[in-house]
Amino acid sequence: MRGMRVVLALTLAGLLGTVASGWAQPPAPQRGGTLTVAISADPPALDIHSTTAYLTEIVAWHVFEPLFTYDKNFRIIPMLAEGYKVGDGGKEYTITLRSNVRFHNGRVMTPRDVVASLQRWVKMAVVAVPFFRDDIEAIEARGASTVVIRLKQPSGILIAALAQPIQLAGIYQQAVADAAGTKRITELSELIGTGPFKFTRWVPGQAIELERFDGYSARAGSPDGYGGQKVAYADKLRFVIVPDVQTRINGVMTGQYDYAESITPDAYGDLRNNPKVRTLILKPYGQPMAVFNKRRGLFTDRRMRQAFLAALDMSKIMAGTFGNPLMFRVDGSLMFKESPWYSREGLGPYNRRDLATARRLLAEAGYRGQPVRWITSAAFDWAYKPALIASQQLEEAGFNMDLQVLDWATVLSRRANPDLYEVFSTSFIFSPGVDPPIQPVIIGPTWPGWWTTEEKDRLIGRLIREPDPAARKRLWEDVQRLYWEDVPGIKFGDFFNLAIARPGVQGLATRPDLFFWNVWIAP
Repeated sequence: MRGMRVVLALTLAGLLGTVASGWAQPPAPQRGGTLTVAISADPPALDIHSTTAYLTEIVAWHVFEPLFTYDKNFRIIPMLAEGYKVGDGGKEYTITLRSNVRFHNGRVMTPRDVVASLQRWVKMAVVAVPFFRDDIEAIEARGASTVVIRLKQPSGILIAALAQPIQLAGIYQQAVADAAGTKRITELSELIGTGPFKFTRWVPGQAIELERFDGYSARAGSPDGYGGQKVAYADKLRFVIVPDVQTRINGVMTGQYDYAESITPDAYGDLRNNPKVRTLILKPYGQPMAVFNKRRGLFTDRRMRQAFLAALDMSKIMAGTFGNPLMFRVDGSLMFKESPWYSREGLGPYNRRDLATARRLLAEAGYRGQPVRWITSAAFDWAYKPALIASQQLEEAGFNMDLQVLDWATVLSRRANPDLYEVFSTSFIFSPGVDPPIQPVIIGPTWPGWWTTEEKDRLIGRLIREPDPAARKRLWEDVQRLYWEDVPGIKFGDFFNLAIARPGVQGLATRPDLFFWNVWIAP
């Protein structure tokens, strides 16, 4: 057994220089009032272990907290934990908990609560099941403030998985977690966390209401990204369900709502100079993509995929899709510029628009003008517009494009059948907590498109087990270089999300995962 290695500088800390910050540093906060947030749809559940739904995350993580989270530069920091140590050659994680953290019913959090919560989470979370469910030897409570996780093999991604916001590894009370097992918890009275707000009411289709938890055990220090000190300035937090975007806009302008998410980018021009609203561009947000069917048909030949890439002008595709340059950027890195994983390695083939090379590769692949079925949907601009513009460019290179515009549910259904398409549209939405090995859109071998190569599998296998942050970054750069050589899919660029708020709402952060702790309403 190797000696214990204290991990004080958490994963990736020190790996990169400062990343541009979008976190507000508001002056003179004030307590009181109800903060009303208009969201586009009902979350499917409030049990944050039970779903990857973004709407569940942005509501329920005001109630439940994880052991670790992310700072303003998307580096991992402790939340309910004080820190951790790694021993036994990367197979034993000893996590020290903060003391005197209380649940909303006043009971003090214990290691037994953490053990029960993590045992439940590893059976339910999509990031946990493939990597940890069969790999965890034991999760044990030791003493009054320690939890030990023992693995069968070393892991370089355990702490990152525990910190990710989507399907958060939140801490529940032991009795609730044990009783629920893998069954979704639906009773609001059982959804008791340690966060700065607690649930009070949910009327599906109308609103979810929370109120300040006055016994909240805040961390010392300053706010820092998704962590640090959290303060519930608002007395109440009210999420109202408003599917129509224009209604959300009108509601903020009239003062009915304090904040509205998912505003269409084409509204930015009219809203940015309107004194009744503040516009917030949330970045990073998403990547529109085209994914090839590599199991059957034309694009099992890598030269066809390379020809497809060579034919594309990403600048025109992104500008034609998102319009205002403030709402997008042309960048081929698979991880966003704001992420510590960002790299320019291997981007040579991206955005070249080289028709001669595209035609040469088509000839070498023996392409004879067979139709290229690209399934997409007009339900989302990020899906339809890139497909439309790219198809025109591909026709100029010699492809015979068959753009099939379907409803989104049909796209999701058909993409699982390799007999029904050559290319499909999708989008990768940024999540700071997702370590590259658990990015299904980009590298998953079982995800539609089915990218399976020995070299990719070898690199990902090493990336999962490698504990050293610098070595992991180099391995990821090798994966990215392989991606743009093998071209399992096409990333067109990055796009951003637009939100609006009343001018009096202070302390808002312009990042994709919304939160309303440290936010207050000025008179």
